[in-house]
Amino acid sequence: MSAKPQSQPAPNSTALYFSERLWRGLAPLRERPLTVIAAPMGYGKTTAAREYLRENGIRAVWTQVPGGSLDVFWRDFCRGIGQSFPEAGETAASLRRLGYPHDSARVDMARELLQNLVCPVRTLLVIDDFHRLADQGAAGMGMLCEALAGQGEGNLGAALISRDAYNGSRELLEVKGLLTVVGQEVLALRAGEIREYYRLYGVNLTKGEAETLCENTSGWISALYLHLLRYLKTGKISPPADLLAMVDREVYAPLPPAAKELALALYPLESFTLEQAVFLAGEEAGEGLAELSRKNPFIRYDAEEKLYLPHSLVRQCMRQHFEQLPRKRRLAIRRRCSEWFATRGDTTAAIALYREAGDYETALQTLDKDPSRTLVTGKARFFMDFFQECPAELLEKYPAAVFKYAIAAFSCGDFAAFVRQLAWLGGYCESGAENDARMDGWRGELELLRSLAAYNDIAAMSRHHRLANKLLDRPTRLFTPESPWTLGSPSVLFMFHRESGKLAEEIRLMHECMPHYYRLAAGHGAGGEHLMEAEALYQAGRFVEAAIAVRRAEAMAADANQVGNIICAMFIRLRLALMAGDFGAADKLARDMRNLVKDKRDYFYLHSADLCQGYLYAAVNRPVQAPEWLGLGRDGEKRLYNFAGGFYYLVHGEILMAEERWTELPGLFSWLLESGAFGKNLLFAIYAHIFNAAARRKLGAEGEAAKELGIALTLALPDDILMPFAENWRHIESIGLPAPSGYPDSGLIRLRALAAAWEKRRRGILARHFSGAEAPLTARELEMARLAASGKKYREIAETTYLAPSTVKKAFVTIYNKLGISSRKELLGWLEGVTDPENKTPPKTPPTNIQSRLKLKRHIL
Repeated sequence: MSAKPQSQPAPNSTALYFSERLWRGLAPLRERPLTVIAAPMGYGKTTAAREYLRENGIRAVWTQVPGGSLDVFWRDFCRGIGQSFPEAGETAASLRRLGYPHDSARVDMARELLQNLVCPVRTLLVIDDFHRLADQGAAGMGMLCEALAGQGEGNLGAALISRDAYNGSRELLEVKGLLTVVGQEVLALRAGEIREYYRLYGVNLTKGEAETLCENTSGWISALYLHLLRYLKTGKISPPADLLAMVDREVYAPLPPAAKELALALYPLESFTLEQAVFLAGEEAGEGLAELSRKNPFIRYDAEEKLYLPHSLVRQCMRQHFEQLPRKRRLAIRRRCSEWFATRGDTTAAIALYREAGDYETALQTLDKDPSRTLVTGKARFFMDFFQECPAELLEKYPAAVFKYAIAAFSCGDFAAFVRQLAWLGGYCESGAENDARMDGWRGELELLRSLAAYNDIAAMSRHHRLANKLLDRPTRLFTPESPWTLGSPSVLFMFHRESGKLAEEIRLMHECMPHYYRLAAGHGAGGEHLMEAEALYQAGRFVEAAIAVRRAEAMAADANQVGNIICAMFIRLRLALMAGDFGAADKLARDMRNLVKDKRDYFYLHSADLCQGYLYAAVNRPVQAPEWLGLGRDGEKRLYNFAGGFYYLVHGEILMAEERWTELPGLFSWLLESGAFGKNLLFAIYAHIFNAAARRKLGAEGEAAKELGIALTLALPDDILMPFAENWRHIESIGLPAPSGYPDSGLIRLRALAAAWEKRRRGILARHFSGAEAPLTARELEMARLAASGKKYREIAETTYLAPSTVKKAFVTIYNKLGISSRKELLGWLEGVTDPENKTPPKTPPTNIQSRLKLKRHIL
């Protein structure tokens, strides 16, 4: 074979080769709910997938994962949804507002929103460079794609393109026929295929040459193309070489100087539009880009997205050349890229690039123009990292930034940093002139920050609010009225009741003080005082008065668009419905909360709605139907702001009791009480001691149980907080009720009456809503019930039965409902009477040795 002369034009970079074997290997893209294409860099994964989808008429919503920015990825993903589904603009906007699905609550909402898309033809959500999400510990997108695949119907599917092996529920999904993994063995070219590929360019390889190339490149299509370029120049097959070095030699080095300058100017952007290129490199950039993309297969132009997308190999090559530039030049390039985002209002992206450039001063100037809500959302951690890196002497030049630093620290729960910023701001404000309108504004905002430090001392907080109003004479600019007033807690009483025997005074102060706060914060927290009063009335068993007060609170909250407070009101109404025995109304309220969050697109409150749903199902002994994350313990708490985390444990404890996980309760709640983490939340302490009392009784420590219950009663009864005891009566009844000193017997009589009424309503709900005539189980249900009885947890049962954990969870809801039972104890009793696999009728009389068997069984889940 003779070499082509060096004068011959470069090969047509648009000539593509795909073997029949590869084409067959990509067939799952047409039919599987989830396809993973996994191979190292250079195997042509992206090109092959794009061409296959195009040739087969499959619509693709294509999103490439950038390095180090989940927010940019999610923005691009939502933009792709909006462009591909013009009629679904509301869905795209809702997804954007939801934010990246970091946890199960947001994954479930994203799945629900995506299922609204109308797909008359096969449509794939394609996530390119998926491994970058795994590198950032962002598993949510994989969970979302698995959740969509689990639906197993419709034209909407997903494809993940990754350099790494897939670490999700691979075996389970493959067994169910929902997932296919296409690996490098499918993508790599074999010797015969290499000969066909080179023949496209007029190069006829011998069999031996093709085998040598296959050995030298491992069949990487990118390496084969680079070897081809070299062969056309030299007429020889190059020995094995570093792929990145070949890109530098064969792709970058031949570029004219102007093209190299353009590439360096665009380096900080992983993808870019023509408009960005012109902004960054001048008017001539457009022609240069078009020329580059025509001749270079490593820089692709997406006509639909109007984006230029450099290959990862080119990006790595460019990084080497960029880092060799003088520092001043590198900073200038990054600064110019920052300016692009700053002029378009993308503050986070602009500050990230200014930070990389070391230009903290311009970043601080940009932050001054940013809406304050940014700092009380999921971006608070990003800004905390930025502030902590920012030179202290520079921060002192921008006091507005220090205020935002304090807000970010408060949002992240970094109270040491919050206190430090308060101290600096105090000194700054004291150093200013008296009667200076600008300084008075800073002093007013500082008073609002100081009120946060006084949480939850209502009188002390209000003193700061009133002084802030005098100094500001306008609403605060530190946060907007849409910010979460209860920080995600569905209970105002939990947030602000702090001292036993003082609840009536606390409610009086709330009524007196909230109007001053409303003026300062433009109606933020509207209805809060009435919510606290309504919940106190509920806890005292004064249900009619509670219903009146909560309706007033809800009206105020709705008028001021306070989504969090509306949820608090609905939660009180949910508990009132349970007390009335109306499970249908309570269940509808739980669903309405989620719909409210969805309609308002205020997805911060998804976890609040989950807490209310978890409370509901724990109350009726159906923890299997509660959101799964509520059983996670410390990991579950992390999903909420620090001040609201304690309410998570109220629901978590109820679920642990419903699941009879008695050994877990005293260890966890004794430690939480001793740590003082929620020492300002008296309602937490009351419930924690009740949980400890119930667990100690079940574990046979009667003396300790009575002591714990006595502490709970001492804390609760002076304020007529009775319902926590009534709601858990079935667990604590046999302990006895030691009356606190000075508390009238009539109060305990009323408590017992409330408890009896609650238990009557609860049993009625179980009989009406959670029992059925179709008690016999299917063979599959019987298998799962026996696995549960053997001590296996959800995931273990899922692995054994080749089902998804969510499917197993739903199956147990059905099993419990069919049998009319509500606990593992009852399930074991039912199984004890099933001797013949075909005889699935539960015994009329529970077996007498249930208790002895229970001692040998681990909890089901």
